[in-house]
Amino acid sequence: MVKFRVSLTLSIRADTFIRPLDSAVQPPSAWSSSIEMDSCRRQSTIFALVMTFVCLAAMHLTTSVVAAASEPRSINDLATLNREFTSDERDRVRQYARYWSSELLAEDAERARLAKRRMLDPFRTPGLRRIFRDEYGRAAIPALSEIISSDNTFAAVNAIQIVAEFGNEAALTVMRERCETSSEPRWQIRLWAARGAGNIIQRAGDDIPSRTIESALRDLSRAGESESKWLVLQRQFEALASASGERAHQAQLSLLRATLARMSDEPDGPSELMLPVHRALILLRNQILDPNLPSAQLRALGTELGPLLGQIFEISIMHWDTAKVNSEVTSSYNGAIGLAESLLSLIDAQVRQAEPPRTALVSAWSSDNRSTFESDFDRWRRVLGGPPYAGR
Repeated sequence: MVKFRVSLTLSIRADTFIRPLDSAVQPPSAWSSSIEMDSCRRQSTIFALVMTFVCLAAMHLTTSVVAAASEPRSINDLATLNREFTSDERDRVRQYARYWSSELLAEDAERARLAKRRMLDPFRTPGLRRIFRDEYGRAAIPALSEIISSDNTFAAVNAIQIVAEFGNEAALTVMRERCETSSEPRWQIRLWAARGAGNIIQRAGDDIPSRTIESALRDLSRAGESESKWLVLQRQFEALASASGERAHQAQLSLLRATLARMSDEPDGPSELMLPVHRALILLRNQILDPNLPSAQLRALGTELGPLLGQIFEISIMHWDTAKVNSEVTSSYNGAIGLAESLLSLIDAQVRQAEPPRTALVSAWSSDNRSTFESDFDRWRRVLGGPPYAGR
């Protein structure tokens, strides 16, 4: 029990509010009486205001003290246990998760932020064990999922960020459920679902079955095909690139193909989708340059990627004038063209085992030399129209 005392000593002197009038000019008695009455009223009003403020402060202090007294104690001491939890320990975890997850919905923003910190505190414990993470996840993820479904977007974003920290199969399932526009209309939630999925996939190890990872990759790739926000689409490309292997490559290529098709359907341009396309090319370049990538996978990836890179040049010609109006979009076109040209030269040498065409596409784009750009692209078009690219 927490006890406290609020005391107030208030002394108000009349002469604080009424200055003596000059004795040579005394008002009539009626005026004097009126002034005295006004003074009394002012004193009463000020006293009432002061008492109101004191009462409000006391109520706030009472609420804070009661809230602090009812908060569950930390469960950080359980985070390093490497054994089965007792029933009492499970109850502690459940009570902690239930209490702080509900506080995410608090109207007081500071209280909601405190709840988020308390939910994340156990993850910062040195020596955190998987058995605790799973126990905590069983207690917290269902409650957090309900908050994600609520109309409170601020609380929902906090909740999905917390769920991602569990890093297990149950957490990845929540991310998959929230990555598509058909199931999640709020782009902020889709953004954090993609980002959370990427983080979970990247550090999954053996904790998550490979079939679950592959299903998540398919979900993310399919979700990106209809994604309306370019930043969310960019995060989806990044999530796909967080995995390794042929399935991850296929998921990235599939989404890139669908995205370029959407851009081709915008003949007037420019398209904000070039922003995530530029990012996708950076990620693919990093994978192609990975010395651990087997040669067979490099050739397979390059054979499918080549025609898609050529399509970027086609879209650039289509959007030649409009793409140079918006500075941010212009930068993404510049970057995508430069990367596509350098990647084509790199992979073509591996795929065809022949000298790739020498072109200056990015230079022609930057100098607004359309005729040179188109003639250089024609050289690549002939290469990409033959084996082994043809039919891709």
